[in-house]
Amino acid sequence: MKGRWLVIVALLGMVLLLSSCVDQNLPQTIIKAKVEAIKIQAEIQKSISTPQGIEGEMALKVTEFANNEAWKYTWKLTFKNNRKKPVLLTAEIQFQDKDGFEIDYVSKHDLCVNANEEKPFTGSWFINPSEEVSRIYVKVISQNYYIYGELGGQEFRECNQVSNK
Repeated sequence: MKGRWLVIVALLGMVLLLSSCVDQNLPQTIIKAKVEAIKIQAEIQKSISTPQGIEGEMALKVTEFANNEAWKYTWKLTFKNNRKKPVLLTAEIQFQDKDGFEIDYVSKHDLCVNANEEKPFTGSWFINPSEEVSRIYVKVISQNYYIYGELGGQEFRECNQVSNK
């Protein structure tokens, strides 16, 4: 009989300890954020459209930023240039809700990939946590001229002219 009372008292003590943590919101916020990040990341559909002769792939990671003030969407775009000449690309990344409406948008310019080369490019964007991103659509476009940097506005000739930020 004494053994049962010890178990009951120990369980009650654990319940009281856990309830005090819940009242103070100590570990619950962190656990909830990690679970939500995993859930969001698993549910996001990714699609990529590339010009002829260019293959593209996207890896995505979603993390909480500054106590759930924003979600940080970090991506890695990898392009393979199957053409015989170098190519200068722009990647237009659109964050969409479940109905396909745009939540936010970002462009990465002057992405240069030499002939028969495979090259990764990375970036990130912050989205308000009240927005539910369900799909990320990437449209890749060939550029004819440089957009940024010292070569801005000049016609594209070679990859060694651009820094590939």
